[in-house]
Amino acid sequence: MSAATSEAPASLDPAALRSTGVLRAFVPERFGGRRDTASGVARRIADVASWDADAGWLAAVAAVTNLAVTELPDGAQREVWGDGPDVLVVGTLAPQGAGAPAGDDLLVDAVSSPASGLDSADWVIATVLDRGTGAPTRVLVPVADVRVEATWNAIGLLGARGDTAHLESVRVPGHRRRPLPPAGGGAPLTFFATLCFGAAVVGAARGAAAAVTTAVDEAGPAGRWSRPDVRAATSAALRRAHRADALLEGAVAALGARTAVDALGDRARALAADAVIGAVQEAERALPELIGALGPAALAPDHPLARALADVTTGARHTALSGTKAALAHEAALFGRP
Repeated sequence: MSAATSEAPASLDPAALRSTGVLRAFVPERFGGRRDTASGVARRIADVASWDADAGWLAAVAAVTNLAVTELPDGAQREVWGDGPDVLVVGTLAPQGAGAPAGDDLLVDAVSSPASGLDSADWVIATVLDRGTGAPTRVLVPVADVRVEATWNAIGLLGARGDTAHLESVRVPGHRRRPLPPAGGGAPLTFFATLCFGAAVVGAARGAAAAVTTAVDEAGPAGRWSRPDVRAATSAALRRAHRADALLEGAVAALGARTAVDALGDRARALAADAVIGAVQEAERALPELIGALGPAALAPDHPLARALADVTTGARHTALSGTKAALAHEAALFGRP
């Protein structure tokens, strides 16, 4: 679950999650949200993940899906946030199904998977092919309209999970769907996914590094840390974790006070995404080294660092954090798309 607790829950407490305010990222001010900056949201996600990896992951989910909701017609936004901003929208952005015209509605058969936070969610987003227009289309449905299948079997993020939402002949009205722009038009939202999920992974590693630093401070130079080889290995592990933080902060600082990154430009966005993924890779490398600093006891299944290792390893596998995709995006930004 996190570097702060030793037992992973089956799910997070929805009330506790809402009370943190992390679900308000990018919610329009007219619905009780705040004027967020991309850098501020990323830093907040990393901070939350440093004390609870699952909560940080769902904070990242909320930030990305909230942005997707703001792209829907005003009627959908009012349905989601009309009664308050602390609403959890979950789902995936990649197309996983289709919809057929049914009068003014779209009759959707699709899945949204892996969708973290389904057991705490209010709404579910999915992306489908509209058979009537041939256009990929983002749809929004109440969680009550989906069938949830428990499919998460990863070693980490056991509280956030990543189960499957089945949309089975669900009618989606016009105000709750949006045809997507041509390929490449979704680049800013894709970048936000990289930024937010990367911040969650790096934040979880930060929490693990803090736990090791606390152990060193409490023990002093005696005991395990009296050995030169252990001292050197511990220092190296902490430096790697700090490099991950520095890479993330560099990417975040480049965003400045922007509330959106549409005007950032493809090249600048690609460089920032590459820095975030570099931070994730350093964070993933740091965790085994941090465990080595504490010794075999840190490998016990209920040890906070063992849980952090599982969470970071699992989170780093998210498709938005693919180094290959980042390299291709940078190449396309530099030379143009073929």
